[in-house]
Amino acid sequence: MKKSNLYLLILFFIISFSSCENEMNYKIIVPEIQAENSIRNILAYVTENKIVDTLDVVIKNDSILLITKPIQASATPIDISKVKIDLEFDGDYSVTPSLNEPIDLTNPVNLSITFPGGKTKTFVVKAVVSKPYIIYPVFNKNTSLLWEKFGNDLNLRYPSEVKGMTVVGDYLLVQDVGLDPNANRKIKVYDKLTGAFVKEIANYADNMDQPRTYVFSLEADDAGHFASMRINSGGAGFMMDYYENIDAKPKLILNCPTNKVPLHTGRKVRIIGNLKEGKAYVYATVAGYLWGTQIGNAQYCVWEFENGIVKDEVPTIVNYFGTTGWWSASVQQLSLDDPTLYVMYNNELNYPSDPIDTWEKITPAAHFEYYTPGSGVEPVKLNALNHKYRILDNRVFEVNGAKLMAILHQSYSSAGNMSLKIMDITDPNRLSMKPGDTNYDKFAFFESALVSSKPNNDARYGSVAIDVQNSIAHVYVYFPAQRKEDAMIQAYKINVVEE
Repeated sequence: MKKSNLYLLILFFIISFSSCENEMNYKIIVPEIQAENSIRNILAYVTENKIVDTLDVVIKNDSILLITKPIQASATPIDISKVKIDLEFDGDYSVTPSLNEPIDLTNPVNLSITFPGGKTKTFVVKAVVSKPYIIYPVFNKNTSLLWEKFGNDLNLRYPSEVKGMTVVGDYLLVQDVGLDPNANRKIKVYDKLTGAFVKEIANYADNMDQPRTYVFSLEADDAGHFASMRINSGGAGFMMDYYENIDAKPKLILNCPTNKVPLHTGRKVRIIGNLKEGKAYVYATVAGYLWGTQIGNAQYCVWEFENGIVKDEVPTIVNYFGTTGWWSASVQQLSLDDPTLYVMYNNELNYPSDPIDTWEKITPAAHFEYYTPGSGVEPVKLNALNHKYRILDNRVFEVNGAKLMAILHQSYSSAGNMSLKIMDITDPNRLSMKPGDTNYDKFAFFESALVSSKPNNDARYGSVAIDVQNSIAHVYVYFPAQRKEDAMIQAYKINVVEE
């Protein structure tokens, strides 16, 4: 529909009450009046413009529903306050209220028709405005490898246990920490465009060689600050060490007591907003048992910050409705102005007990969906055929009007192959697509070569980081491995232009 078609002509195709299904007539037959052919047709339109599209009409019991065709979301809303209804009769009939003037259908209106002989039939006339449609643009996306470095080139100390990555300004930051406390645990800083080593910085604020809990996520906010998080494990609670920049000393800005937050909260953390000025939210998901297969509760915690101060160290704890439990999960909000949440989780309920001959065909344990809390609208879900058994990490990001998602996924075995896959999720209808569908390459437009975990990745490590500048996005992916020479960071450049 053109944007200029702002108003609607409503031509009613009235279904005869006595006719078979799908037989269309231009008349209303009222059995109790016995006045067949009494109303020849109905024409209804908004008074500003008659020369526009016809609409669907439904007669339900004593109601006449005027159902508008969807208009483009950016168009002027349809004005149903001035609707002109014309009835064409065979014979002498009267109508109340008078149809000489437009009728306001912002609320239902009773329309009474008096037939020959004095009998009256009343219909409730309702306007039903359909939800507007959105035209989703199509994007050309060119993906190329920017750089690739192995763990020995990057001088990683814990190649199998790197906990996270993020981008701050000109730098790629890598959480090079083992699970056990150790003074050698550092945040590595590299040039984001070349992978060249820059420096190391401490990954906790209290200057202890052995901090009281385990360091996990590393995240930047929208303003170039970043934080290193300590998971709630070992009785120390969830902690958040804040860095204004890569040269600043860290500051402990959140110290949530262990009894106020679910166990193993903080394996994956996402930050939206500004941790120094204005508003920010921190989303931290609960994880399964760190060293085994015990699944965690499907919960995530939310902290709100205002001008660098947490409003309450005790978080809002949300029970996610999509599953009863998960091994790992991430909850991401893209904008403070948009409450939509993007949720990824792995439940792995039967792992590793499924018969080995079913591994390649088994339904993936990973899930991705997004929804608006409190809207009552069902989540938009990604078809599970688009990824391998588990998703180790994922990021949703926007570049030049396109909404993309990068995932690091792995086959059933924790010793199985991994790869980076990038999808265009701008149009929510595409999430139901699967390999082999027409134009699938417009949706899932890139996948890297397979990388082995050598020999296994039982703890499900692996990270994705994103940097967006205008029409170009850089996607960084960390493939964990036991040996430095097998672990790897790849950096990809995506140029996005609307067709």
